[in-house]
Amino acid sequence: MQIEIFSKVKDPRDLGKVKHELEDVLRMALIGVLCDCEDCDDISDMVTDREEEFKASGLLKLSNGVPCGDTILRVVESVNPAQLRASLDCCRGHIIESLCGNQVIIDGKKLRGENPRSPGCHGLYILNAWVS
Repeated sequence: MQIEIFSKVKDPRDLGKVKHELEDVLRMALIGVLCDCEDCDDISDMVTDREEEFKASGLLKLSNGVPCGDTILRVVESVNPAQLRASLDCCRGHIIESLCGNQVIIDGKKLRGENPRSPGCHGLYILNAWVS
């Protein structure tokens, strides 16, 4: 059974012309952001490479295949940001519960080249976190 993460988001598209489900496209965008994809074409390529894996796990249905990067971008740009935020806020609890009991590994680094004498500058840091 698949949990609908984006159930609060109304589909702004003309439903007579829709080929890909809104839930699938928004899930792909979320997965792409979490996997550090640089743009919508990267998201489409990553999902295409792992299409069977995503289908088998129940994360994506992809009943009409993987949408192209342009389609992902159009859909993401057309949804209401407030509805998107509300959906993500609702599912945040489920995500946090699924991480409960797992180890979170944190790695941080301070970048070189920052001038420590600049007023208010304490350096620029990069922080990464993984769930193990």
